[in-house]
Amino acid sequence: MLRSLFRPLSWTILLIIYAGFTLTSCPTQPTNPPESATLSLEYTTCTEAWLRVSVLDSTDHAGLRVYRDDSLVVNYPGVSADTVVIDTGLKPNTSYNYSTVRVTNGHEESPRDLLPITTLPLTTNNFIWTADTLGNWQYSTVLNDVAIIDQDNIWAVGDIATDSGRYNLAKWNGEQWRLEHVLGYASLRSIQYFSANDVWANSSYPQHWDGKKWTLYRLDQSTRPGVIQACWGTSSSNMYFVGNSGTIVHYDGTTFDRLESGTTETINDIWGSRNPVTGELTIYCAVTTLYTNNERRIVQIHPEGTVTDALQYRLNHSAMTIWFDGGSPVYLGGGGFFQYSWWTKHWQPVPDLPEYFVWDIAGNASNDILAVGAYGFLAHFNGTKWTQLSTIQSAPSFRAVDIQDDFAVILGRTANVILRGNR
Repeated sequence: MLRSLFRPLSWTILLIIYAGFTLTSCPTQPTNPPESATLSLEYTTCTEAWLRVSVLDSTDHAGLRVYRDDSLVVNYPGVSADTVVIDTGLKPNTSYNYSTVRVTNGHEESPRDLLPITTLPLTTNNFIWTADTLGNWQYSTVLNDVAIIDQDNIWAVGDIATDSGRYNLAKWNGEQWRLEHVLGYASLRSIQYFSANDVWANSSYPQHWDGKKWTLYRLDQSTRPGVIQACWGTSSSNMYFVGNSGTIVHYDGTTFDRLESGTTETINDIWGSRNPVTGELTIYCAVTTLYTNNERRIVQIHPEGTVTDALQYRLNHSAMTIWFDGGSPVYLGGGGFFQYSWWTKHWQPVPDLPEYFVWDIAGNASNDILAVGAYGFLAHFNGTKWTQLSTIQSAPSFRAVDIQDDFAVILGRTANVILRGNR
């Protein structure tokens, strides 16, 4: 079935075309005709290619055809503005050649300027896990978040209780875990690592490591998020901190500013990625106060700092964690595991998985994603299919996950288990 979806975006039209259709034409090519448009690759998955058609002359209303190899993808009777074509139904790890052809009076006039692309490969889920323990679970050790720098440099935060005292940061050096205090003993809820001298760790206040010392930023009452549940940013001059009472705080490298979120519920998670169509940074937050029947929402932080409801989230399921990559579905975990389609604009359960509480989601790209949750739940997406995985050691609940290339780390939520996985 050939399907097209038009989205007026002031300068662009989005089209979805299925690769299963093959249409042919009989081109005739005069010498040196004018070129109508150029192609560039904006985004690709295992089964999709997002192509920008850049019109060279907006006054030239000749027709335009886009080809994949010898198959017609789309035929425009006339196009005068830049357009994004999304070609779907492709095969993983497969090379294709795309081209545009100018059409006048039904005849193809312009030569084909080839754009070669290769779809993403499927990824494997054959992780080999090694289990570590931190602190003493009898003393209520809680692990909350983890950041992988490389296999020999991992930072995990939480409330780590031992016979010798309490700690809130654990660092893996390739051989052992070293426990540290970050400005006292307060449990740390989240971490963002940019470099060895640029790290954020958060409790009730943001705390920053500059490579030599930690600095605690004591925000005033109007700005302070209560407990900071999560943080995310593109750099330390563009950081967001979210937490209790609907608090969203932005830091531009100099000033902390509170944004009006429109909610008083807890904001549990935040994630952002570049929109491959607009090029703008899209940022979503998951909103739920756990163990209540209060509102469940997803909000979007816009570039100018306004915050609005997003993605038509009307499910009666708590929203704990959110993740997406460019044009991938938006994945939401909490009281279930759901995905949002940009094209149908509907939420649906992630297929082929049991319904567990999902605490965290992390990925390398749209073809390599991990999700963890209650009852030792662990699942992997390889680019076309989700699969539930087993580990060498379970935990009552897996709280956090991070993945970098072929290395992953999982934290037990209410147990002192850390799993390191290689594939």
